[in-house]
Order: sequence, then structure tokens, then C-alpha cells
Amino acid sequence: LHGGGLIGDHPVAIERRLQGARQHFIRKHLRSQCPPQAFAAYGLDDITVRVAALHGIRHREPQQAAVRMLAPGLARSQDMPESSPQALKHDAEGIEAYVHGRYRECVPPLRKAYEADPTFYVALLMAGVCAGNAGLGATADSFYAIVAPHKDRLSAYYAARLDAAMAGRAGDLEGYVAGNRRAAAVGPGTKASYNVAQGVIQLGRAREAREALRQLDPDREPMKGWLSYYSVYANAAHALGDYQDELQMARRARAAYPGDVRAADLEAEALAALGRPVEAEQLLTQIQTTPSAAGDVTPGEVTTLVALEFAAHGNAAAAKRWSEAAVKWFDALPAAEARTADNRGDKAYALYVVGRYKDAASLIDGLAADWPDPPGWRAWPGGPAALVDDTARTTEMQRVIQDNRLA
Repeated sequence: LHGGGLIGDHPVAIERRLQGARQHFIRKHLRSQCPPQAFAAYGLDDITVRVAALHGIRHREPQQAAVRMLAPGLARSQDMPESSPQALKHDAEGIEAYVHGRYRECVPPLRKAYEADPTFYVALLMAGVCAGNAGLGATADSFYAIVAPHKDRLSAYYAARLDAAMAGRAGDLEGYVAGNRRAAAVGPGTKASYNVAQGVIQLGRAREAREALRQLDPDREPMKGWLSYYSVYANAAHALGDYQDELQMARRARAAYPGDVRAADLEAEALAALGRPVEAEQLLTQIQTTPSAAGDVTPGEVTTLVALEFAAHGNAAAAKRWSEAAVKWFDALPAAEARTADNRGDKAYALYVVGRYKDAASLIDGLAADWPDPPGWRAWPGGPAALVDDTARTTEMQRVIQDNRLA
């Protein structure tokens, strides 16, 4: 129960995260043993109270004893407001979007939750996490700057999550991992373990990432609803060369998210790595007509990735066939969709993979002119230029990067 969310990813979701506790035994034997109203001052629900009663904490100071046992650090902090239903309503709306990866969408309601109750620092912390995930770095920093001076008002779990988030924003990946490790130690079974995996996979520590994810169950809270659990796990298994494990997890993802192009991508890449091209290509044919997913993940982008996987495992014919199919997918887009930065960038990469380097560079030049941020657009043409022996352009890009003129 402790790991299920009492000090977990978001206290507002206690009821949802402790569904396993809502069983007949708890209802029958504990409802009368410790009245829920006794805990109102701590913002804890009746499930928490009943767990406390189950442990026999019913004498002298039951409220304080339950808090100490069930949520270390909560007794002198307040992660969840006690008397602001409107704040909780906004927070629930924001967390719902967060769980489904709609990061831009979750920032306004989480900010409103804080505005409705200025003691609700966790809501603003999570608004910062969402803003950072959405690429709104300055917005994330502004939220963290408000929360940081009040870190002592956070539970130990969220204090560690704040440290991790700020380290991540500063580019300190080791600090990000360390902060999330502290959070995971305080709250085993919480999303902090996923964050550890997400960090260490970027540091090249795939085995460590997989072990962190094995502490969680993607079919249960807090990972239920997080497709990215499957993708990080699959990437870790792939990096370890354990393609069969990768395929098993990819198929679990497809079972949980039927019709989602991201889950289909995981399976197609695993099949390509296992040298099972017939199955992979059958799946790619289905992917061509699958709708794009949240975060603008498109069938064209997925097809390019699987083509690269074919190439990496020696199937040059399939790699050529499907990289060309990816370009055709982008060519067939309606004009308005074809003009988006994501689709132009992904098409440029597909052109690069298929060997049309000048066409790729031309697209990226247009992106750099239209969207100077992120600055990487301005350096990207250096790769294609080098491949077609455009010495002048290659040298120009090298100087831009060396002189730090992209910042």
C-alpha cells in the first residue's frame, strides 16, 4: 500500500492508486476502527486511516502515528491542500493530461491549482515537470524558482523530485538520477523508479535501467497509462541485445495500446532486430494507415526507424524499401500537415536515411530560417553537406559549432 501511492507520484490520486486496498477485508473489518474525520487535518483519506488501524495504531496519538508510519516526511509538510476543492479539481485535470503525455495541455490546470491554493506547491512542481517535458524550459524554471524556497513544505518524496527536476533542467543528468533515487528510496514502487530508468538509459546504463523498471508493473499504478514505460524498457533490452525480451515487452505494449503507432513501432523494431522481416513488414504495412499518436509520432517517423533497424541488422533490401516508403508517406501529407516543423524535420531525416542528402539539407535550411529554436536546426545541414563533399558548407557548420554560435 505504501508503494502504491500514499507518498507516490501524486497524492491527489490516492484513491485511484490504492484500488487494490478497496477490497472486502478492509471495508468489513476496519471501517469502524478509526474514524476518517480524525485524520482530516492531514488531508489523508479513509483508506489511509484503515491501513493505520490495520497496524493497530489506535492509541494515544493515532493521527501522528499513522502519518509517521505511512508517509515519512508528511507530518511536517502538506503536499495536498486540505480545504480547496477547486485546487484539487484543477490538479486532477492536469495530472490526467500528464499521464497521457499531453504535456502542454497539463500546464494551465496545474498552474490554476496553485493559484487556487498558493500552498499547493506540488501542483506547481508538476506544472514545471510538464513544461519541461513540453520543451518550455523557461516556464519550467520559473515554476521551480517559486517552489524551491518552500522545499521544506514538501514531503521527502517531492523534495527529492524537485531536486531531480532542477538538476535535469541544469543538464546534470547524474543529479537527476540521484534525486530520483532518493525519491524512490522514500517511496518504493512510485514513478521515481521509472525516472531513474529514464535517466540511466541516457547515460548508457541499460542494465540498470531495466532493473529499475522491473520494480514496477506497467499494468498497475503508477505506471498504468504510461506507454513510455514500455518504450524505455524495450530500448534497454535492445541495448543489451536481449531482443526476445524486447519483443515480449513490445507485445505487452500493443495489447495495452491497440492501434497506437508507438506500440506498433516497438514490436516492428524488435522483429527487425530478431531477423524476422516477414512479420516486421506485415506490421509496417499496417502502420502506414495507423493514425499518428500523441506527441506527433507519425507512421512516417516510425517507418524510418524500422528501416534503420533493418539496416543495422544487415537487411539492406528491406531498409531501402521502407526508407523510401517513409519518404512517400511524408510526400502524401496534406499541405498544412506537411508544413509543420515536426513533419518537415522527420521528412528531412527520412531523406537523409534514403541517401537524398541535398534534399534533406534543403529542408533543414528552411526549418532553420522559420524556427531558429532549437538551434540544432542550424547545424544539422553539416551532416548531409559532408556526405556530398560540400567542403565549404561543412567547414562553415564546423566553425559555427566550435565557436558556440548555436546557443
